[in-house]
Amino acid sequence: MSSPEDLAEKFGELPDEVMVELQNMLRIYNIDAEDLFFKWEEYCLKMGEDIKLNLKNITTFKDDAREQFEIEMRAKSKSAQAPAARGVQRTAKNTGDVFNMLDGLTPATPRSAAPSAAKRKIEKAGYETPLAERTSKLAVGSSPVGPGPGFRTPGAITSVPFRNRPDPGKVMEVYNPNIEIPELPLPGYPGYESRVQFAALIQAKNFGYKPMYQKLVAGSQVLDDRIEEYVVAIQKEHNIPNEDFCNPCSKLPEEVVVVGRIVTDVMESQKRSNEASLLLEASRGDGEGGRVRLDLSSLKGYAFYPGMTVAFKAMNPTADKLLVKSVLTPPTYFGAGSKPSDMEEEFRKLGAGNFNVFVAAGPYTTDDNLDFEGLTELVDKIVETEPDAVFLSGPFIDTEHPKVKLGDFPVDMNNFSGYVLEDLFKEKITSQLNRITKSMVLLVPSTRDAVSKHVSFPQDRFQRKLLGLQSVRRTEEKAQL
Repeated sequence: MSSPEDLAEKFGELPDEVMVELQNMLRIYNIDAEDLFFKWEEYCLKMGEDIKLNLKNITTFKDDAREQFEIEMRAKSKSAQAPAARGVQRTAKNTGDVFNMLDGLTPATPRSAAPSAAKRKIEKAGYETPLAERTSKLAVGSSPVGPGPGFRTPGAITSVPFRNRPDPGKVMEVYNPNIEIPELPLPGYPGYESRVQFAALIQAKNFGYKPMYQKLVAGSQVLDDRIEEYVVAIQKEHNIPNEDFCNPCSKLPEEVVVVGRIVTDVMESQKRSNEASLLLEASRGDGEGGRVRLDLSSLKGYAFYPGMTVAFKAMNPTADKLLVKSVLTPPTYFGAGSKPSDMEEEFRKLGAGNFNVFVAAGPYTTDDNLDFEGLTELVDKIVETEPDAVFLSGPFIDTEHPKVKLGDFPVDMNNFSGYVLEDLFKEKITSQLNRITKSMVLLVPSTRDAVSKHVSFPQDRFQRKLLGLQSVRRTEEKAQL
């Protein structure tokens, strides 16, 4: 072991406590002063700054040296346990094919003197069954090793049979118990056609969603349409002539009316928008989509947010900053209301009894099978009680179901349409829904539905023809209900 003089020669003058720590490191790792000095220099380079030789830095240096020593010991232990690759002795000169992959397979292929490193790597990695420790973390194990711990076979799934579930039909909670629950089916129930109508305020064909596929020009057109619609509403509310509306980004020495959308130049989400960061963005038709900074000093008070459509009386003498004089109030939109005659018609439709709705959400089968016993019992109850409307939310064919994941279900090849999961839906789901004849059925897709085209919101409706949903209403999203 090196002496204190050797340490002083390499490190210079050292405090007593530092000298003691360095001597301890020499004894623990059985190295000399020169090797320890090399480790100290390596540590200084790694820390990236001028480090003084004091007790605090030497303590962290000891911790770092211990970690490096443990890493080296683990690497040596693994290399000692790994079996050595044995090369087959060759006598001929290596003039064979690339990587010697045909070596010895054909008489015309010359033998090499010794296998190359590349060949040994290919022989070991490409043509051997992976070792157990390499495949233990995989969901599906190699055949000689057996399935890993994360692999579950259908027979190994432990699930309570649906017919043996505890407390079937138990009422968990009742809201507004003072309201009398009618006996279903209603006496003389005529069916939902004369009592319920499904009305959509949108054209469903225009909402065939394509997530992640929207073009920027399409989004810009929607934003421009909102500004133009707001211009019409402001003009009608305040009786403003067309010539008073101007481009907010142009030079405006006189007070005019401008309409646009509030935006901000603050990009970081951590920061809040303030008065100095607000801009007005014009539409592409009136202002070519330009932006101009707002000067709100003349307003006594205001409340804006990014994306808000606004109308101002303002000036822009320099074309650089819009001096807002006043904010034009938006038109008043009256709440939805029904005429007395319409209400009387609704009461007449519901003369047989109150409006009754069933709501259920999937999945509709247990994890150990695809028999859909839950759906079958639910449909039995619907057929028996005859409610006016039935809302069924997915998932129906659940992508998280173990048997769906593995594809472990039979396929009827006699009626095979080329779509495996869609055929399963028709066999298990559509066949049950067709039993409901006196109730309106509405299906709402889930992001876990294997037969849905979209795996994220917003979602399009289920495909009626492909799934055989001829007598079932379909809606796109839960928000539409």
